[in-house]
This record gives sequence, C-alpha cells and structure tokens, in this order.
Amino acid sequence: MTIDELELELRRLDGVHAAGFAEQDDVLCVQVCVDADVDDALVAKATRIAARHAEGLVAVELVRARPPTPQEAPGNGGSGSDGSAASTGAEVVVVRPDPRLELLAMLVFPETNELEVHIAFDGRRIIGRSDADREVAGAVDATLEAVGELIPELAFTRNWARPLGTAPDEASVIVVGLGDPESGQMRYGIARAERIPEAAAKATLHALNRTIARELR
Repeated sequence: MTIDELELELRRLDGVHAAGFAEQDDVLCVQVCVDADVDDALVAKATRIAARHAEGLVAVELVRARPPTPQEAPGNGGSGSDGSAASTGAEVVVVRPDPRLELLAMLVFPETNELEVHIAFDGRRIIGRSDADREVAGAVDATLEAVGELIPELAFTRNWARPLGTAPDEASVIVVGLGDPESGQMRYGIARAERIPEAAAKATLHALNRTIARELR
C-alpha cells in the first residue's frame, strides 16, 4: 500500500476531512483531521488502517474540529470568519506492529540427513530440527518445533504441505495447511523461495504469524 492509497482509504471514513504524513526516525507519523463528534469506533478504524500500512512504528495524530465560538463566527472578525471550524488540541495514538516470527536461516546437512530451521523473535534465536530427506514436511515440522519453543501451548500441527503447480519455476512455491486437532481450526500459508525447504518454512510462518500475535506478546 502506498501513501496515496493510505490517504484515500482514510479519507473514505465518515468524519475524516484530511490526512497528512511524515516519516521521522523510522516512525510513520499520520495526522488525521476529523469531526469533533466522531466516536471511538472511527478513531480505532483509522488507527488500524495506518498500522496495517506501516512496517514499523506508526504514530496517529487525531485533530478534532470544533464549532466556531461567537467571537469566531462570520462577521465578528474572529479567526473563523471564513465559516470554517477551528481545530482543537490533538491526541496522539502510537501503535506498535504485531510481533512477528522471522526466518533467519534454513540449513541442510546431507551427511547427517538433517535440516535446521532458525527462527528469530525479539532478539531470540530458536532452532527446530527434522529429517532432510522429508524436505517439505520436514521443514514444516522443524518450523513448528521452533515456534513451540516460544509457545509451548501451540496447538497447530501439519495437516498437509505441497508444492504449488508442476512447472519448474513453480517448484519453490509451497502451500501449507496447519490444523488444531481439538478445535478443528485451520490456518493456511503460502510462500516462495529459492529452495523448497526454505519456502516451506516461510509458508508455515505465514500461516502462523497472522494468528499468534497475542501469544507472542
């Protein structure tokens, strides 16, 4: 999503008049001008939209309009003599992105028939291991083992995992289906990489990263 697309999406919200943007010290600053009487639901929507756009921290500044006072009314010589509403003090909401698991490395050791998946989270490095000759399934299981070190109660296991398509240039696109045996819930992920095991590990993280942010916090 570009800044123009973000602005368009924000301006589509009822009660939003304008939006401005700036980046400072890896923080995306978003200023949203809104009606004075907007409720918290609109504030939450604007904040979620901005957070989806930003890869790092995002600061959302809400500037609420207020009706002109008698001194500001047209004909009284006030600052609102043009009929426009004056703005109140701003309120700032700082949103941190959801924590995410990242794939650091995928190592394969043919001499020992072992593969290692190295996962990073919040400065930690976790390693999961499996059999290299299982390639796709092994990479998925090793990734789940590593994530299980962070979240011991992780309920999702591998239901299936396979390459997408049969053309040579599609061999490194992997789709996975993870299931919770107790609840029956399913999570799906897809990823592409130069090597099949790496794509399988990334697809597993793709399936998990959208649903386990609360546990990771």
